[in-house]
Amino acid sequence: MKLKVILLLSMLSSTALAGPYAEYTHEFELKDWVKSHAEATDMMRFGWETENNLYFEIGPMTHGHSYEAGYQFTFDDITMKGAIETEDTNGGSKTKVETVIRFNF
Repeated sequence: MKLKVILLLSMLSSTALAGPYAEYTHEFELKDWVKSHAEATDMMRFGWETENNLYFEIGPMTHGHSYEAGYQFTFDDITMKGAIETEDTNGGSKTKVETVIRFNF
C-alpha cells in the first residue's frame, strides 16, 4: 500500500495534470458461460492523466474497489506500456503487473 501511495504522490507532484477522466469497465472470464456471466465484475474508475503519459485510476467495483497506475511512451517504432492494478474485494485483494512492448511497422 505504501508503494501505491508513493507512486501516486510522485506522479501528481512531479508533473502537471493533463486532465481527469472517468472510465467504466465490465469484465468476465469465458471459462463457463453461465457461471462466469453470473460472476461478472463492473468497475467505475476516476483517473488523472499527466502530460508525460502517466496515469492513476481509482474507484468502486463489484464487491469492493480497485486502482491502477501506469505509463505509455513511444520511441520511434516502439511503444512501451505498463501498469500495476489492484482489486480489493470482500474476499481479499489481487494485484497484477502488466508490461507491453509494441513494435510498429
